[in-house]
Amino acid sequence: MQDNYFLTLFQRYCNNQLTKDEYMALRQWLAASSENEQLMINFLKLNKREKQWNAFQDIDPQQAWSQILSKRRKQNILITFYRYAAVACIMLALGFGSYFYSRMDTKPSLVELFPNQGASKAILTLSNGEIVDLTGSNVIVDNGAVVGRNVDNLLSYTDSIHKKEENIQFNTITVPRGGEYSLVLSDGTKVWLNAESSLRYPVGFDEKTRKVELIGEAYFEVAKKEVPFIVEAQKNQITVLGTHFNVSAYISEAMVTTLASGSVEVQNHSDKIILQPNQQAEIGMNETQITVRQVNANYYTAWATGLYRFDNTSLEDITAQLSRWYNVKIEYDSPEIKQINFTGTIVRSKSLGFALDLIQRISDVRFKKEEDRIKVYKH
Repeated sequence: MQDNYFLTLFQRYCNNQLTKDEYMALRQWLAASSENEQLMINFLKLNKREKQWNAFQDIDPQQAWSQILSKRRKQNILITFYRYAAVACIMLALGFGSYFYSRMDTKPSLVELFPNQGASKAILTLSNGEIVDLTGSNVIVDNGAVVGRNVDNLLSYTDSIHKKEENIQFNTITVPRGGEYSLVLSDGTKVWLNAESSLRYPVGFDEKTRKVELIGEAYFEVAKKEVPFIVEAQKNQITVLGTHFNVSAYISEAMVTTLASGSVEVQNHSDKIILQPNQQAEIGMNETQITVRQVNANYYTAWATGLYRFDNTSLEDITAQLSRWYNVKIEYDSPEIKQINFTGTIVRSKSLGFALDLIQRISDVRFKKEEDRIKVYKH
């Protein structure tokens, strides 16, 4: 599309006039390159300055000058008008600026109100109960032996196989609200842990099985081996040999497994199914049935690449993810607001205020700060 078309979309964005299709087109164009994103940022800056200039022109010069004189008298500063015309012009300009900013709405923006950002952070519990803060770089020593290293927010274990099951040592990595972390298990399997999640796993797997225990959400890229890889969550099991998939198994929520590639077997105490790519299995709390649906797996795995992608997703589900990632409490003015659906993308590296502002711009949903929580209401 031509640049003129996107300039028109920029203007419609500023005026809260974007249609759903226009919003999707603009989002895709911005995601195409950093240059596109910078172009829109520059446009928004110019748009803001234009509005400031228009407001500046609406100022009554006589009223502005009266304000200047009034302030100067209160401060007992003598203004000499006849020295130099240039001095008078400079002071007048400064006075206009002061008057202009006093007239502007001083209500802080959402970006200013909610600067919250997530970060890579986690703690590691060793087999002997010792706690390691995974900040900076660490050599991981468990029971006197070096079992791995933590460098640049990535925890990596050495390749080791335990010959006897009784010799296996377990570590647990815990990611708090407002955090995320990545690790590579001893078999080469890569794991991305989302906020408010934990993973218990052996320092080195034995020759019969590879088994880990998950609470919360994780994306797995399982190293292909002859030995099965098992994820245990909420007393359910996901069994694979080598594949990419996402598991969401937060406490008091349904367990949802989404397959990106390969195949996985999802099993509870009474049933089991085989998933194919772009299929999703859901097991509700205290339910025996496994529900399978066709989905676009990218929407459920994008968080591991730094994005939240939503496709006709309820605001309730969106804010549940935002509350964990940004570590905030979110409440609703009325239950029906939770069911408003959105399609779009939120960059996880941006602040919470940036995400909330995007939602506000394309809907009549509004957010306000109330003590230690965010209140959601309709405009």
